[in-house]
Amino acid sequence: MSVVKEIYRDSSCSSEERAKDLIKRMTLEEKAAQLKSIPVVEAEVFQGKVQINGLEGTLKDGIGSFQLPGRSFCPEDSAAVINQIQKMAMEESRFSIPALIQEECLSGHVAKGASMFPKPIGLACTFDLELVRSVYRAIGSEAASRGGNQAFTPVLDLGRDLRWGRLEETFGEDVYLVSEMGYAAVTGLQGGEDGVEEGFLAASVKHFAGYGQCDGGRNFAPCHVTERMLWDEILPPFRRAIMEGKARGVMPSHSEVNGVPCHASYQLLKEILRDKWGFDGVVISDYYDIGRLESVHRIADCGLDAAAAALRAGVDMDLPDGKSYMVLPELCRGNAELSACLDQAVMRVLRLKFELGLFEQPFTDPKKAGKLVRCGEHGKLAFRAAAESLVLLKNENGILPLLTSVPLKIAVTGPCAHPVHFSYYSTAPAEGVSILQGIDEAAAKLGAEVFYEKGCGLTKQEISMDTEVDATMIEEPELYTLEEEEACLNRAVRLANTCDVVVACVGGSASTSREAIFKNNSSGDNDTLELAGQQRELLRRLSSTGKPLIVVSVGGKPYSSAELYDLPSAVLQCFYAGQETGSAVAEVLFGMVSPSGRLPVTIPYNVGQMPVYYSQRDSGLMKGYLLGAKKARYPFGYGLGYTTFDIFDISASSESFLAGEKLTISAWIQNTGLRAGVCVPQFYIRDRKSSVTRPAKELKGFLREELEPGEKRRVEFDVSEEMLCFTRLDGTYGSEPGDFEAMIGVNAWDYVLCTFTLKEK
Repeated sequence: MSVVKEIYRDSSCSSEERAKDLIKRMTLEEKAAQLKSIPVVEAEVFQGKVQINGLEGTLKDGIGSFQLPGRSFCPEDSAAVINQIQKMAMEESRFSIPALIQEECLSGHVAKGASMFPKPIGLACTFDLELVRSVYRAIGSEAASRGGNQAFTPVLDLGRDLRWGRLEETFGEDVYLVSEMGYAAVTGLQGGEDGVEEGFLAASVKHFAGYGQCDGGRNFAPCHVTERMLWDEILPPFRRAIMEGKARGVMPSHSEVNGVPCHASYQLLKEILRDKWGFDGVVISDYYDIGRLESVHRIADCGLDAAAAALRAGVDMDLPDGKSYMVLPELCRGNAELSACLDQAVMRVLRLKFELGLFEQPFTDPKKAGKLVRCGEHGKLAFRAAAESLVLLKNENGILPLLTSVPLKIAVTGPCAHPVHFSYYSTAPAEGVSILQGIDEAAAKLGAEVFYEKGCGLTKQEISMDTEVDATMIEEPELYTLEEEEACLNRAVRLANTCDVVVACVGGSASTSREAIFKNNSSGDNDTLELAGQQRELLRRLSSTGKPLIVVSVGGKPYSSAELYDLPSAVLQCFYAGQETGSAVAEVLFGMVSPSGRLPVTIPYNVGQMPVYYSQRDSGLMKGYLLGAKKARYPFGYGLGYTTFDIFDISASSESFLAGEKLTISAWIQNTGLRAGVCVPQFYIRDRKSSVTRPAKELKGFLREELEPGEKRRVEFDVSEEMLCFTRLDGTYGSEPGDFEAMIGVNAWDYVLCTFTLKEK
């Protein structure tokens, strides 16, 4: 007599069939356990043996996921720890259900020894989609090699308020750029464009939706946006990542949108995400946000009500500790409606586990992790990403690159020169090349001498490299007074007077701008964009020496201090650039690499100018401030190189085209300088007349073209009807016939222009 094999154990059946079969066999408690997540567990590895502590009695009904369980160990040991955790989870589960291993992968896998790449704001500066995809492939493969299955990455919020402490996690201010970068990140992490490939992990896009538009740039603050802005600007990056990139996870925003908390938003999580976009992946709560429906947003009377509201809206997993969803068996017993919601959530969690092949292969090979993590190829990729992320903002009299034909004495100073800073969501300890180290190593090869004085500090509570991953837990930092810094400032000035050129590395760190978490009422956002502490005084004094001054601006956001831009001869914007920060900065300063980064945000003269993002409506851009600047300091897309480019002779392939067809806009680009370099032509479109007001212009494409001196090349951008669609006056989404302007330029302000017409069929 043949034994009928359970469908959920049969790998020849679909993930859907297997999940349905397993759910039928589970109790309410076992179902609820699949929606529970447990944070980092205590573990130790001694002579190859792994001991897991604190899990006794917690896995009897199974478990949905663990978060960052191996982050404190070297690659091989972390893989062993995760294998042991999986073994325990499966042995204690009645159905041997493996757990999801969830990881943070913002700019590298948050685990000891992982490769560290530039933060997303820096990656966005590259305008290089293939590079960004390669970076996230490296991150995804490293995390998966240790046993990770799901990443809380990428962030697809629009970064338009520079005060926001989480700006560094975004790909900038522009809808198109964020959409394309987000798509590259998702398909990189997942290994391809059709779901999760073997050796990679599921991407979870966040924060759905509107999180970057928080009031006052304050984390957790409400988001007030119109339906038109929601559909035309905030949702497109998520739509592209989910519908085209096939992201398998979504994390809702901490915030509320127009009075409705995102973790209880039926519109966002059911009507848009599930029904309209067809998303069948897993929605994971951001940390503690289900409970906050009661304690902060006050739309629930108690924890039971909060859990019910989140479950109904479509939140599948409760992070970080599962406590809010512990009440689900009580809620669902005898309640057919909530029981059906529970089954749907469990279905999505189990289906993902089946899709990832965890039931067949829940374990990983520690030796593979040891070979892959921070390998040589990933190091080369980290350097390339760092180099392409650097944006040259100013270069008076061609002071850069630094001459190497004569011996130079170089003074390196500033609080950001050493050690290297990665900011939060990074490895601990942080290992990488500081700017001081990079300049010193490069100078030694060129016969130059390097001398260092710190000049001044950032904060008295500056985060050590061993605890940078926990930066968000630090309380309000205390700044140094001028009196306290006087001796340090004087030493830097004396050094500058003895050298030929000064490189001042100023900016910020996770102590001065970061994610403002809820715990301990920790702050992280800024009400000013001025350099913190005595950094402006340092720049003033260095400038007064008369020595050529080069500034490297480091951090997760741009700053507005006049001293930063007006006093130096050259300014290099260096967002957190990862493990190869110093090597990349040095090679740009000495001309071994020509800078090619472009700004993904607009830089204002001061915080009072905001908002300054380039794609506002005309009425928002037409007036400056009385006695103040009339426009921003640097536009979106801006960046210099060591050569110059001209864009000319723009034309359309036809004067008009019909809906459903395409036309092509083309122009010549030419390297008009004496060195090879990378031109980044950017393609913008402006709607000349429409039924509702439209952005002044919108980015619709970009390229990276490397040209030799004197070389010219024709570049082309296709225009489709889809590019011209928006939410019209009657609330429907589509195009309107009429005249448009097409612009190809080197930034949002500097371009050549032609016109075309969209006609009705």
